[in-house]
Amino acid sequence: MALKDKKQIQKNRHFFQSLKHAVDGILHVLKVERNFKIDIIVSIIVIIVSFYYKISHAEWLWVIFSIFSVIIAEVANTSIETVVDLAADFKYHDYAKYAKDTAAGFVVLTAMMAVIIGAIIFIPKFIN
Repeated sequence: MALKDKKQIQKNRHFFQSLKHAVDGILHVLKVERNFKIDIIVSIIVIIVSFYYKISHAEWLWVIFSIFSVIIAEVANTSIETVVDLAADFKYHDYAKYAKDTAAGFVVLTAMMAVIIGAIIFIPKFIN
């Protein structure tokens, strides 16, 4: 077995090793989760619209907060679903369903918050 094929089982030795694993996790979510890809596309559109309408610094803070909140919720949801699937041995169980549904609900609530914030910022700009 080549050295690169060995799986790391001990604690990360330094910050950059931890950062690499974190980036690997985010890239994995981007690769396998359709909704995460949609979140990224919508985020890019929102950023373009924000530049077009020259939103204020305070509005930028809310836009960035909303974008990252949805992305963080999606990553957390994927993590929870993965661990639940593993714990349930990839079989149906009511508690596994509740955990996964609750995690998905977290994403929906976060997205609703982002839509409300976006509406408060952009509807007046669209009307004018």
